[in-house]
Amino acid sequence: MIEVHGLLGVVIKGDGVKYKGLGIKIGDMVLLVMLALVLPLAAAASIAIYVLQHDQILRHTDAELEFAAAFAHQLLGRDYHDRIIDGSSVPPEEFNRIVQQFNELCAELDLDYIWSLMLYKDRVVFTSATSPDKLVANNRHAGFFEAHAYPELYDQTFRNMEIERRDLLDNRGRIRAVLMPHYDAHGRKYLICAGRKLSDIDAISPFLWRNTAIISLIFLIPGLLLGIGLVRWLVRPISKLAEAAEAFGQGRYDTELESCSTLELNILANEFSSMRDSFVRTLGELEEFRKVISQSPILIYRVNLTPNLEPEFISDNFAQLGYNVDDLRRGAITWDQIVPSEDLERIRRIIQEALASGQDTYSTEIRLTQADGELLWYKCWNQFIRNKKGTAVSLQGVMMDISDLRAARERDIIYQNRLRALSQDLLQAEERERRQLAMALHDDIGQMLAALNMKFAVLKETENPAGAATLLPQIETLMSRIMHTTKTLTWEISPTTLYETDLGAGLARMAAEIKDFFGLEAQIDTGGTRVTLDKNTSAIIFRCTKELLVNVAKHAGVKSADVGISHYGDKAHLVVSDAGRGFDPASLDQSLKTKYGLFSIRERIEHIGGSMRIESAPGKGTKVMLIIPLDIQEILS
Repeated sequence: MIEVHGLLGVVIKGDGVKYKGLGIKIGDMVLLVMLALVLPLAAAASIAIYVLQHDQILRHTDAELEFAAAFAHQLLGRDYHDRIIDGSSVPPEEFNRIVQQFNELCAELDLDYIWSLMLYKDRVVFTSATSPDKLVANNRHAGFFEAHAYPELYDQTFRNMEIERRDLLDNRGRIRAVLMPHYDAHGRKYLICAGRKLSDIDAISPFLWRNTAIISLIFLIPGLLLGIGLVRWLVRPISKLAEAAEAFGQGRYDTELESCSTLELNILANEFSSMRDSFVRTLGELEEFRKVISQSPILIYRVNLTPNLEPEFISDNFAQLGYNVDDLRRGAITWDQIVPSEDLERIRRIIQEALASGQDTYSTEIRLTQADGELLWYKCWNQFIRNKKGTAVSLQGVMMDISDLRAARERDIIYQNRLRALSQDLLQAEERERRQLAMALHDDIGQMLAALNMKFAVLKETENPAGAATLLPQIETLMSRIMHTTKTLTWEISPTTLYETDLGAGLARMAAEIKDFFGLEAQIDTGGTRVTLDKNTSAIIFRCTKELLVNVAKHAGVKSADVGISHYGDKAHLVVSDAGRGFDPASLDQSLKTKYGLFSIRERIEHIGGSMRIESAPGKGTKVMLIIPLDIQEILS
């Protein structure tokens, strides 16, 4: 069986070929052509008549409205607007008489409205009106000098001062109106207007459309008769060729084509036979190509550019993901089920960006979910397929599993980041140690040695035994201080307890040394158990404990501190507390970034996967809690 989708545009199953496309007989096509010629002609003629009749009706209506407006102007009198000064210029009795006259004129001329407007101090006000129900007593007409609710309808007429014939839409509906502009004796602008409802004009539309239908039938019936005659004359020789093509499409490739009566059809039959032979050869090549694709790790696809990215072609080796390929092709399994939502949204965004920038190709990495739920990374290389207008309609591409490569790349990145961090920490630690050592040698030992040298120089020049006796105790004191400072410096650089594996005993010895150096009494509590850890973890705990106790001795202002050490599971817990001055933990980053105390401890502990928490407040002491992983060597490697 051969089955090729999408990229080849055909589906071949068994012995037959099914061509995807529009199936229409040539006889139907000829009829459609005739209809395509006749119907537009009939429609154009009908529309032309309709437009001419409609325009004629509008012109007749406009002429009636112009006459009504001119007659209304005569009824008002030429000096009517000249004597208008304000809203009290025309008494209500006179205004109602004008309204009554306009009501009677509208009834006689079959109009709906006659009114006049004046542009008075940037306002459009009524100077005459018509009652909607033609009854003045109901008082539904506009009042004298009442502002018009839609003055913008008349802006153009007041601006151009030329007669206008147009449609208006206000609170009384759609009307056809004629607007006649005038100037009064004071140079003020006013309009005499007459209007008729458009619904009255539109009432004749059914009559016009009936004429249109009659004219269309007059053109259509002869066209159909002519089309049927042409079909009978053209279809007979072509039907034979169509029957042979149908047999070929059903898989009967040995079907012979009969000679036709015309030269053109004979040429077409010969070319069709050549195409049939080429097609049979291509089938074999496609079968070989399909076998190669099905065994390749490279997945091939083509999707349309609809929001759902519906597949047009899916290669057989998509079965590597554990899904039924036919379900993928017919959409029973969608991309939403295979591609994680965040990746699918990113793909849609990348497609839009590539289209917006005019790219024809792009590549990206996505995750695909296998049928067993495992997520795999794939590298995709894609190309847009465009129609003749240049519009991208489809996307085709290939993808390859890069999960192992990506995992290796991520491991390399993690390793490099850790290596850079460790190198930076090492450089900073070395620089701190050198700076501390230099300061200790210069500020303490260096100065004392200089003082000792001066004492020896004085002793050398002294001849009086009494003076020498006075210098010797001073020299002895300086020597003791130098020895003490050297011992202290040696302890700070590398305490003798640094690599003890029994934490309880090691911390007790460290507490004794701190008491000797700083006078701080540290109580060590191991919960009555022997705590034994590897050398790396013990070294970190010893160093952190030492630095925390030294901080207490220097800054807390107390003579005692408590140290608790224990371990649960794969974590060691260290707590150092005092009842001293305390501080605000929120100020840690700002106040200690240039020192080496709590800030440096936190950085080191977090770097190896641990954590530090501080409970403190000014005047309420300090408690520092450290959680340190036991497998430090594994974390660093």
